[in-house]
Amino acid sequence: MSEQGRLAVVFVHGFSSNAKTWDSFTNQMLLDDDLKTLGIFPFEYSTQIPRTVPWRPDRSLPTLSTIADSFQTYLDIEASGYQRLVIVCHSMGGLVVQRYLQRMLNEGRGLDLQRIQRVVMFATPNAGSDFARKLRKDLLGSSHPQERDLRTLSEEIRDTHTAVIRDVVHASEPEPGKCPIQFNVFAATDDKIVPRASAQGTFPKVGALPGDHFSIINPTSPTHRSYTTLRQLLLETAADSDPPPRRREMSPSAGATTPSTILVSEFRPDFHGTEWEHIYHEALEQQSSESVSVVDKFFYPGAKSDVIISVRSAESVTQDQDLAKRAILRIYTESSHSRKKVLVGICAIGAPHEDAKRLIVQWVPVEAEGSFYIEGSLDGDRLYVVITRWIQNAIRRNSPRMRDGSRIERLLDLPSDPYGIPGRSLL
Repeated sequence: MSEQGRLAVVFVHGFSSNAKTWDSFTNQMLLDDDLKTLGIFPFEYSTQIPRTVPWRPDRSLPTLSTIADSFQTYLDIEASGYQRLVIVCHSMGGLVVQRYLQRMLNEGRGLDLQRIQRVVMFATPNAGSDFARKLRKDLLGSSHPQERDLRTLSEEIRDTHTAVIRDVVHASEPEPGKCPIQFNVFAATDDKIVPRASAQGTFPKVGALPGDHFSIINPTSPTHRSYTTLRQLLLETAADSDPPPRRREMSPSAGATTPSTILVSEFRPDFHGTEWEHIYHEALEQQSSESVSVVDKFFYPGAKSDVIISVRSAESVTQDQDLAKRAILRIYTESSHSRKKVLVGICAIGAPHEDAKRLIVQWVPVEAEGSFYIEGSLDGDRLYVVITRWIQNAIRRNSPRMRDGSRIERLLDLPSDPYGIPGRSLL
C-alpha cells in the first residue's frame, strides 16, 4: 500500500508529560502484525513545571492555542504523506486537539480536516479538573497558562468543547466551517483527577476503561483492555468499516434553544466541595430519562438554571463564617431575583455538618422556605441521596412550566409527594 493510502496514528500527550508516555502503546503496536503498516507519530510540546528548571527570562510556557498551532504545523509537515489519520490523546492532549479543530474551522479550513478519520480521547478533562488545584497553583504559579485551562468551568475550554460538538461531532457534510469526524471518548474507572462526567463530556460515543488517570494509557500486555480497544478502532478505521457520523436532532451549543424536556442544574461548590463533583454528576445522570434530561449548565451556558446545588466543606463554614455567609447569601439573592423559580440546595459536608447546617439556617431569611434547602452530610453516600432528592424535587416543581408546556410528572408517573423534603423544617 502506498504511503498516501496508509493510515497513521498521531499521539498527543497530556499535562506535565512527554511523548514517552505512549511507549507502552507503541511497543505493543510494533509487535502487532495486523498493525505493521501503521504510521506512528508522537507529537510533543512543552509542559514542564517551571520551578523545577533554572529560570529563563527569555522563555515562557505555551498556551493551549499556541500548542494547537504547533500541532497544526506538525500534521502539515511530519504527517504530510498520510491522507488518513487517527489522533489519540490523553488528558490535556484532548483539549489541544479540540482547540486545533476549532482554530482550523475558524480559518475556514474544514475541508483540510477530512483526512482525520477518528479522534480517540483517554481521560480528557472536557469540563476541567479541580483535582489538587491548590497544589497545582502552588507548584506552577497562578499565571501558568496550561493550568488555567485545566480548571473546572474554564470559559475557553467550554467554548471550544461546544464548537467541536456542534461543528465536528454533529456535522453532516464537510464544508469550510464544519467537518464530521468520529470521536471515541473514554473515562478511566478509577480516575480521581478527571471525573467520568468531565472525561465523557457531551460526546455521543463514550465508554470507560479500567485504570486510573495514568494506567489507562499504560497497557502492560496485548490483552490489556485499553490496547484491545484502541487496536479495534484502528483496524475499523483502516478497513473504513464505520458508518459516517450522523447529525443528532439536538446538540447542546452556545446560543442553541434549550429542549423542552431539559432541566438545567448548576454546581456551586466551595474549594473543598469540588472533590464531591463526581457524586453530583452521577446524581444528574441517574435522574435523566427519556422524559427529562438533567444536564449541567456547563454544557448549556446560555440557559437559565432550574436548580443550583452548592456543596460546602462543613469545616470551612464553621471556621470562616464571613466568607461562607457572603457566598450563601449571594446564592440566596439569585434565588430571590428568580422569584423562587430556581431551586437551591446547600449541603455542608464533613464531621461538623450539624453545626455548619445550623449556621447556614441562621443566615438564610425565613421567606426562603420552599425553594431553599439546607442539609448536612457526613459522607458521599448521604450526599448522593440529598442531591438526588433535590433534583427530583426540581423536576416536580418545573413540570407544570416545562418549556413546551408538557407536564413531566405525568410522563414520569410521579406520586403526589414522594420526596419528603420540607426545606427548613428538616431541622
